[in-house]
This record gives sequence, structure tokens and C-alpha cells, in this order.
Amino acid sequence: MYHSVGSARDPYHLRVKPERLAAHLARLRERCEIVPLAEVSRRSRRDRAAVTFDDGYVDNLYEAKPVLEKYGMPATVFVTASAVPDGATFWYDRLAHLVLDAPSTVSHIELNVAGTPLWADLRSESARARAHIAIHRRVRNLQPAEISSTLDALAESLATVPDTDTAPRSLNTDELRSLGEGGLVDIGAHTLTHPVLSQLPANEQWSEIHGSRRLLQDLTGMRVTSFAYPFGTPDSFTDATERLVADAGFELAVTSTDGRSTRDLLRLPRQYVDDWDEAEFVRCLDGWLR
Repeated sequence: MYHSVGSARDPYHLRVKPERLAAHLARLRERCEIVPLAEVSRRSRRDRAAVTFDDGYVDNLYEAKPVLEKYGMPATVFVTASAVPDGATFWYDRLAHLVLDAPSTVSHIELNVAGTPLWADLRSESARARAHIAIHRRVRNLQPAEISSTLDALAESLATVPDTDTAPRSLNTDELRSLGEGGLVDIGAHTLTHPVLSQLPANEQWSEIHGSRRLLQDLTGMRVTSFAYPFGTPDSFTDATERLVADAGFELAVTSTDGRSTRDLLRLPRQYVDDWDEAEFVRCLDGWLR
């Protein structure tokens, strides 16, 4: 499980440098049969692996796809659909920019998050990092509209100028279509707005799940059959969520829990990959395959 590919700031440990991605995939190809995600659970004489990327960062097209093409390696990119038409910045990257790049003249934050006041120091780099984590933990379980309004209030209080040139962003519509051209990269859905689905009522979960499939199919003209649960941890979705995923027409879904794949195609586990050097990746790969 990858996310972003590049060298920008990475407070969430979701970004891998292009040269390290290339080293990872070269080693992975030596040890495993690399297959499309839909084939990863089929019986085989060799260990099989599938490569996936979450969120739909624009660098998946410009940095990751050339590496995949170099090795002829299929992959699935799970896209947060509502960000696509305009190539928007994801809320968590916007939060990182607001807090970590706050003006040096601002000494602290006073913010109301879902009715609870929060005060955080900003007078040092480490203080800003702690403030960023504290706010992220409090807003991630909110509904999308609440997250947006909270970040709007934060931006207003900090008087931070939007960093539209360097902030990580999503693929836009043309870039999404280019990513899917050629058949090497399959486009999967990752909801509309990347909420914690378990915190939403069933009708809103349905809108996020079914709506993302419908929008991505409309934007690309391609059939979308795979889904990734946002955050993907056991507390981020429920059995009812899984049923909604099936009802929406998805044939498989992936989590963010580790382990080898199983016959439950709607709860496929994945191994998280960080920006490891080649030796560390091989060490982890050895452990996974054991």
C-alpha cells in the first residue's frame, strides 16, 4: 500500500521518493509474481503481490506510472472522487499546511472542534508538529462538512495564504483519464470525501460509497470494481459498511490492516510501505513472505 510519490514534506509518512519506489518494485518483482489486484487471491505456485496507491495524488501519474511502465507492473489507484474534477487539495494536506506553515508571528491556536475548545502552542517547530497531530486526531472523525468548516475557521484565525502552488493535490479529470490509459493502472474508488465511514449513518455511507463509483465511472468512462476503505483500520468501517460496498457493485475491497490475502474479497489486507531504503524494504518483505 502506497500513497504519494515524491520528495515533498511528509508529516503523515505517506510519501515515497521515486527512486525508492523503483527499488522497491524491482525487489518485489524478484520475489513475487506481480498481478492485478483482482488476481491476488487466486491460487499460485509462487507468492503473489498486488501494488496499490490510495487517495489519487497527482504524482501517481507523473512519478509512479513511469516506474510501473518501466517494469510492466500493474497497479490499482484508489481515488477520492470529489477531489478530482478540480484537482483539489485533500483536507489533511490542507491542515498540515495551515498549521505547519502558519505565520511566525502567530504564537498559538485557539480553535473550537465540534464544540470542544482547543488551545495549542505554535512557538517552535516541535510545538507546531504536536498541534498538527492534536487537531488531526480531533477532526478526522467529523463529517466532511464539519471538517471543512473547522479548517475554514482555522485558516481565518491564522490568516494563512493558500499554498496552491506547492500543496499536494489530487489528480484532475484529464490526469485521471491519462492515468487509466493503457490498462496498466486500474482506477478504484476511495469514497467521495475520505471520511471515517463508521462515523456516518448508513445513508451517508451509501452516498460516499456508491457516489464515488458513479462519479469515477462518469469521469473516466471506465468500469470501477474495486474499493478502499478510508483509513482502513478495523474501527473505520463496519460489517454494515462492507454490505453497502457489495450493494454498490464493488467486487473487492481493501483495508489497511496487514497480513496475507484471504478469500474475503471485501476485506483484503495490505502491507503499508514507508519511504524505506532498499535494505529496509527487503527486510520487511522477508517478514511478510514468512
